[in-house]
Amino acid sequence: CQSHLTNYYLMEYIKVAKNDYPNLNVELTCGAVSSEMFEMLKNHKLDFVITDVIPTETDEFVIEELKKVNNIFVAKEPLKIENVKELEDLRYILNFDNTITTKKLFKVLKEHNVKIKPNMKCDTTEIRVEAVMNGLGIAYVMKEAVKKQLENGELYEVELPIELPELSINLVYIKDMLTQVDKKFIKKYLKNK
Repeated sequence: CQSHLTNYYLMEYIKVAKNDYPNLNVELTCGAVSSEMFEMLKNHKLDFVITDVIPTETDEFVIEELKKVNNIFVAKEPLKIENVKELEDLRYILNFDNTITTKKLFKVLKEHNVKIKPNMKCDTTEIRVEAVMNGLGIAYVMKEAVKKQLENGELYEVELPIELPELSINLVYIKDMLTQVDKKFIKKYLKNK
């Protein structure tokens, strides 16, 4: 599971599972990019992958949507954008251009004839959030990842006149390769929500 999804999505389910089954052993791979995780899955080094990326080689994998998530722009101070073209005047902290999240964002902005250029790129949600809190610009992140900061007023969701794209958190696995423990964890914790 990618690190940002582990922190803000998967960890709560692992916690409940470990409370229910204290002797359960969990092995997490969080530092690899999705393509590496899919390769590890093919080589049976992982049982399943939780990701917001759809693998390109879909024939080999079963892909199930677990949850829809919203991405938002966050700022250190309250910010309301009245005209979408105002977005071109801001400083951005974004993920890399080749990520599905950034590609979808650029596609939506292009539909509104808006082009933005980041002044900082970082592939870690936590670092992008920290950069915003240090006044380096606004960041594009999964809303669930900044829930606490939004609630306690450390960050503010940028108000926009357009809708930003939704993403899905997906479960990816190879048919007939899940263990009984995998199946039980997925059914009881991931799909039961």
